[in-house]
Amino acid sequence: MPDYCVHPCPSFSGACKAIPAVAIEGPRLLLTPFDESITEEESRTLYQYSCVDQDLYRWMRFDPRSGYDVYRNQHLIGRWTRSADRLPFIARDKHTNEIVGINSFMSINGNDKTIEIGHIWTAGPFQGQKVALESTQLLMRYAMDLGFVRIEWRTHHKNVPSQRTAAAAGFTFEGILRKQRFLKGETQNTFSYSVIDDEFDAVRKTIDAVFVTLRPIERRPVPGLTGE
Repeated sequence: MPDYCVHPCPSFSGACKAIPAVAIEGPRLLLTPFDESITEEESRTLYQYSCVDQDLYRWMRFDPRSGYDVYRNQHLIGRWTRSADRLPFIARDKHTNEIVGINSFMSINGNDKTIEIGHIWTAGPFQGQKVALESTQLLMRYAMDLGFVRIEWRTHHKNVPSQRTAAAAGFTFEGILRKQRFLKGETQNTFSYSVIDDEFDAVRKTIDAVFVTLRPIERRPVPGLTGE
């Protein structure tokens, strides 16, 4: 079972051409970039998990109360697949092909060789199984393979799971951007993290140590979720 490999996606039609669009395979996950070819079924699954069953966008700018049509047309397609500096991925259990979450490259800056990992969530039935951690570490390896020198991670000061994932993935906490933005009726402090190329050999050991501990992904019942 490979712990990391990439597969070209020549049919990718999204606006992001800053880096090659590939499918990234890990111990349990297959990350596939999505574009306007995303099916109705897939986009409804993403909406159900992230905006109906749970508000996984509570720390992000998108307001899930806007409804499914806005989610698909303005958020998934308009904001993500048509953004030149963002490359979003659907995370699937590679053994069952079930959608288990999302992870993304953002703020891709080829001149400075910096890139951000963000807009991450794990579907309720698969939370607590290091899905976000595995997908993040796969993106970290790919970014470093491409020659980026700095990977950034920014998160809401109240988003403790995101802060824990950053630390577990090997990011270094750099500081707090105080009152960095106004989000959903309150002022947000932004926690800033990074990994740089000089330290990635050590971080890679952290990644390898995580990968050998991963167990098969299970669909677990979550009380109150639709269909559970």
